[in-house]
Amino acid sequence: MPECIPPQRLSFHPSQSVEVSFDAPRSSSEGGAVLLRCMDEREGWSRRLAECLTERRQAGRIRHSLHEQVRQRLFQIALGYEDCNDADRLRRDPVLLTVCDRSPDDAEGLSSQPTLSRFENGVGGRALRRLLRRFEQDYVASLPEDTEQVVLDIDATHDPAHGQQELAFFHGFYDQRIYHPLLVFDGESGQLVTALLRPGRTHASRWARAVLRRLIRQIKQRLPGVRVLVRGDSHFAMPAILEELERLDDELGAVDYALGLAKNAVLVRWSQRAVEAARRESPPPAWGTGPVRAESK
Repeated sequence: MPECIPPQRLSFHPSQSVEVSFDAPRSSSEGGAVLLRCMDEREGWSRRLAECLTERRQAGRIRHSLHEQVRQRLFQIALGYEDCNDADRLRRDPVLLTVCDRSPDDAEGLSSQPTLSRFENGVGGRALRRLLRRFEQDYVASLPEDTEQVVLDIDATHDPAHGQQELAFFHGFYDQRIYHPLLVFDGESGQLVTALLRPGRTHASRWARAVLRRLIRQIKQRLPGVRVLVRGDSHFAMPAILEELERLDDELGAVDYALGLAKNAVLVRWSQRAVEAARRESPPPAWGTGPVRAESK
């Protein structure tokens, strides 16, 4: 406790005594990391990811295990410190040290920015594929045995990039430099099924066929009788993807898809009869059929 700053009692509150103390020489604003560690302990994210990596360093020179570095990187990103440069300041944060199984008074601290960057750059293509497969396998294994339908929502998103990051390119539609990752979610639970980082100028449908084929085969291998529905926007209504889904349906059965089509005048005219039939078969919900009344207060 700093002896030069004694506790102070303040009297501005009409009924409550307010006392200010200065007895915490080491503090942290990253309390949320404790909850992240509890979730990691329950789900085993960092352990499973670390198991997919290969240790290539000399045993006598290792100061930070792969598991510790995976934890540090995951927790920093989750706390909003995605830049490795943030590690130079956070590596001695007492809470982050604690949740990474270090003593809060550890003088050495966690991995520095150069060490953490070497860790990231040391993960090659094979390790990345193992990480991706493990992520997908965990999802398939989590499906209940009585699952009747699995909805796979596939979409692309833009991840803005600043500076000269590798594979970040200008995309005309988004009018900025981006990465263009591919994402697949479980349409029922919203759970992330898989994610694929792609260069910024990649078309939204690139590699979608391979990802869907791999996921559907894994799901069908575990639950042969389940119905799989793939949903996506018009970016994925490509001949190669449609043909692949049709082949999977012929081979495995019960593989359906609902993909959007880019609208134009000819398509609207040709589809008018089918659209009217669909409307008759799928009436609007009851809450949307009555009059709408607006009141101002």
